[in-house]
Amino acid sequence: MPPRRAAGPPRSVAAMKAAIAAQKAEEEKFLEEQRLEEARLKAEEEAEKAAQELAEEQRRLRREREKAKIEEQKKAGTYMTEAQKKERARAIARLQAMEAQGIALPPDALARLLDPEAAQTADSPKSRPRTTRKRPTTTRKPGSKADAASTAADTTEETPTPADSSAAAVRESTPEPEPEPEVDPATANLQKLALVDDWEDLLSDEEPAAPAPKAAAAAPVTTAAPAAVAAAATPAPAAAPVAIATPAAAPASPKAEAAESNELRSPIFVVLGHVDAGKTKTLDKIRQSNVAAGEHGRITQQIGATYIPRDALEQKIAAVARGSDFKLRLPGLLMIDTPGHESFSNLRSRGSDLCNIAILVVNMTSGFEPQTFESIRMLKERRIPFVVAMNKIDRLYDWKTTPDAGFAATFAKQTKNVRQEFDGHLKRVILQLSEEGFNASLFNENPDERKYISVVPISAMTGEGIPDLLLLLSRLSQQMMAEKLTFQENIEATILEVKMLEGQGTTIDVILSNGTLREGDRIVVCGLNGPIVTSIRSLLTPEPLKEMRVKTPFIHHSEVKGAMGVKIAAQDLEGAVAGGRVLVINERMSEEQAKREVMADVSHLLELISSTGRGVHVQASTLGSLEALLEFLRQMKIPVGSVAIGTIFKKDVIRASIMLEHQKEYATMLCFDVKIDREAEALTKELGVRVFSANVIYHLFDAFTAYMKELESGRRTDLSSLAIFPCVLSVVPTSIFNKRDPIVIGVTIKEGSLRVGTLLCVPSRDCVEIGRVTAIEVNHKAVPVAKKGTSVAIKIESDDPKTFGRHFDANDEIVSRLSRESINVLKDNFRSEVSKEEWNLVRKLKTVLNFI
Repeated sequence: MPPRRAAGPPRSVAAMKAAIAAQKAEEEKFLEEQRLEEARLKAEEEAEKAAQELAEEQRRLRREREKAKIEEQKKAGTYMTEAQKKERARAIARLQAMEAQGIALPPDALARLLDPEAAQTADSPKSRPRTTRKRPTTTRKPGSKADAASTAADTTEETPTPADSSAAAVRESTPEPEPEPEVDPATANLQKLALVDDWEDLLSDEEPAAPAPKAAAAAPVTTAAPAAVAAAATPAPAAAPVAIATPAAAPASPKAEAAESNELRSPIFVVLGHVDAGKTKTLDKIRQSNVAAGEHGRITQQIGATYIPRDALEQKIAAVARGSDFKLRLPGLLMIDTPGHESFSNLRSRGSDLCNIAILVVNMTSGFEPQTFESIRMLKERRIPFVVAMNKIDRLYDWKTTPDAGFAATFAKQTKNVRQEFDGHLKRVILQLSEEGFNASLFNENPDERKYISVVPISAMTGEGIPDLLLLLSRLSQQMMAEKLTFQENIEATILEVKMLEGQGTTIDVILSNGTLREGDRIVVCGLNGPIVTSIRSLLTPEPLKEMRVKTPFIHHSEVKGAMGVKIAAQDLEGAVAGGRVLVINERMSEEQAKREVMADVSHLLELISSTGRGVHVQASTLGSLEALLEFLRQMKIPVGSVAIGTIFKKDVIRASIMLEHQKEYATMLCFDVKIDREAEALTKELGVRVFSANVIYHLFDAFTAYMKELESGRRTDLSSLAIFPCVLSVVPTSIFNKRDPIVIGVTIKEGSLRVGTLLCVPSRDCVEIGRVTAIEVNHKAVPVAKKGTSVAIKIESDDPKTFGRHFDANDEIVSRLSRESINVLKDNFRSEVSKEEWNLVRKLKTVLNFI
């Protein structure tokens, strides 16, 4: 009878099926949970996205409502900016202070303060009905009681007098116009509040005794004399309520005057371009035009700039502006004729408006050059608008010259071949601009001056195209930069140079781009040793060019209004920093605040100086060039130990010589555009301090880089015996040429690189050193280095001779004898020559040779 089959297997199969089913159910459960979790996350994301879209829609609707509300307020004349609200609050505070002092105010004082033009219109004869009889005028003696009473009567409601009875009757018989609906003075016509600068003038007598010089102009503001103030303080029996009179005459502010007359300040232009592009020639041609003629309004050479007044500018552009509707409103143009000045590079980064528009001069025959690209890069970084002056059109073959003519007039006289050649040069310049990311077009074919750069063909030699360039700059300034050119009382001034002037001492040449400087003003300027607080002793500008040869070439001014180049004479200016700002201490700017602001210009430079004091010494002519040098050295990872601005003296050399005791290569002075004192120069030779001086910042960079490479090469030569590069070698058994000292064998480089001077050892024989490689040959030619995978013949020499076959054989692997000292030498001096693969080999050999 066959044995009964065991019942175990069926039960195990069932158990397996049950386990599989349970596992499958678990997997399905897990997948379901994962699906639900993903659905939940997706729902949450969609809900969050919907909430964000709803919030964004609500914000958009709120912005639209606010915008519509502002538009309605603007139409109704009730819109106020934050600045206007602050001005209104200050005006109310001032009125309250006047009331607290016992000064009587008219009922409509605030309304007159906020809308002076409406107050003048209400009181002017033009707003009253015309009569057949003129109002009699009387001449009053200044300071009399009658004058005070008349002043009060003119500025408030008029009280009928016997002399005006008939005129009053006529006015009564004429129906009065319906009164305008009252508007809250806190919100009415506050756009005009920016024009108000001197509140006391607005509250003084608004109707002068003498007739206005121009009928269309607003009545000039007059103030009562001290005697009239006393008389006005006591009401006269027949006078209306007393008006406010200022205790002393206060001239209307320059800001209000400029705004009322719709005048702008002079825009400031900076000329950029390559060295030989013709920047200086272009400025020379602009300067020469009216100087030779000697006419009124001649061009004046300002400090570091060329100023072209309005009448000279009108004469220059007359040839091309004739027949157009362009009306010049600029007082003139100010062109900085130090375009390579490094102070320009850091002015815009501080938010200064020193440069409004740049003129990029390009040599038509050679196109863009290295400094042209550098100028474009700087303009792009600082978002400065610019036009391109394509110079040297007179160099075209067979060009027919028309001196000082507009481009269109002179181009019409050219032959077809000349025009074709010109078109080729123009297209190349436009293409180069497009490669830099700019659309460009010929200036008289420009479809949109906001989107296309205007290219103006000129000749600095013959003056052709110069009128077009000046007209374009004037028009762009008026049409697109009117807001930036509005005159303001806030001082915006930048130091270009610090100079000694005979009879005046140390002076600073300043570009005053906005505001007014006056003799006696307390100013704060930046100094490397701290802020300098001083008072202006003299404000000087040069004589016109034709009078530059006289002994006193400078004109003294009691005040100077921007934009202008001016020389400031004051005490303690020896340490002033060129490229820094000039701030005036007044009611808007305290002395402590001014000190903090001017020193903020150099505070970030201290972060670029090594905290240990170890590094090179850097000296430059301006703050901008110092910044450029420090930024270059930071990128090159060269530490800076000390900095200075201005001429190099012995103290600067001594400061740099300290590094001779620490790191000799850093006992170096990098000097840009500065002079070296004779004694300081002798001391550099005596102490062994290396001085690099250049007037072009790139030349200084190149010289110092070459010096550092020379030092590095010398240092590598000195340390070559200590620098051991990693390698792993295997012996070629069939290439054993000499077994004893010197050992000459054939090897294959398995890893790393083998160099002459490498110390070798055998790890499998207790790291025995077999000597240094003194020669490497490939195909009977000596080579200094053998790379991975090559087979070479090497010669090994040692002070303690070893023998092939006794101390090592063909089965042993040979490696370079690394040490902690040799690895440090590689890191510090040969890092660039060691590949990443070789650094991995170094870590591997450290384990093989058993050192850290």
